[in-house]
Amino acid sequence: MNSFFSGAQKLGKSFMLPIAVLPAAGLLLGIGGVFSNPITIGTYAFLDNTVLQAIFTLMKLCGSAVFDNLPLLFAVGIAVGMTNTDRGTAGLASVLSFLVMNKAINAMLVITNTLATDNLAVHGQAVILGITTLQTGVLGGILSGLLTAWLHGRYNKIALPELLAFFSGSRFVPIVASFAALFLGVLLFYVWPPIQSGISHLGGLVEKTGYIGTMFYGMILKCLIPFGLHHIFYLPFWMTSIGGEQMVNGTLVQGTQKIFFAQLALSLIHI
Repeated sequence: MNSFFSGAQKLGKSFMLPIAVLPAAGLLLGIGGVFSNPITIGTYAFLDNTVLQAIFTLMKLCGSAVFDNLPLLFAVGIAVGMTNTDRGTAGLASVLSFLVMNKAINAMLVITNTLATDNLAVHGQAVILGITTLQTGVLGGILSGLLTAWLHGRYNKIALPELLAFFSGSRFVPIVASFAALFLGVLLFYVWPPIQSGISHLGGLVEKTGYIGTMFYGMILKCLIPFGLHHIFYLPFWMTSIGGEQMVNGTLVQGTQKIFFAQLALSLIHI
């Protein structure tokens, strides 16, 4: 039991690494989005300035870049946070793992002739870092990061035969992570659609409970704080379909926080 709590606490702390970058991105996105809002511009005439609007647009787009790539940030953050040594290698391996995983899913979509060319959200697909893949969202990044962290702990001290000695130790981790991510991508191709459907239904159930659901959410969250496990609990609501789904500018956005910032980036939040 102690090892379980220790591992869960370590996982919760690793979530904080990518979450820590959100305030800076949120400020850029919030300031840029609010002050480029048509209602704000109409209220404060001095904002209707080409230079000011260029600055606010720049801030808005740069801030949205963080939220558009949260799965990759979580993959890196978890791999780095869950390892104790040679974290740079773990971070690099997590990037490779994430890319290979999504490319493997893309390959399976092509092989099975299920690759969508339009209305990606309807088919549960999305473009991630230029790769059309399943919309695994932040959970895909978390799985990739956890896989990399486990492989790093298992193989970062490995000693290969003299002929391959250059690839011994931590250099072997990105290699084995890439191959493992290929199998993870194939596995997700088959198991993710029903999982995603279940998560979506769970999100609908949470929404239907209204104030009662909000009360239990708050109670559970506060009870987990003394154990350091609250990050694990609230993250799915913030970043996944459990917190709701909404189409924003033709793109399916999952999670309450991501929906808010996606709307803010399009100046849909009125003040």
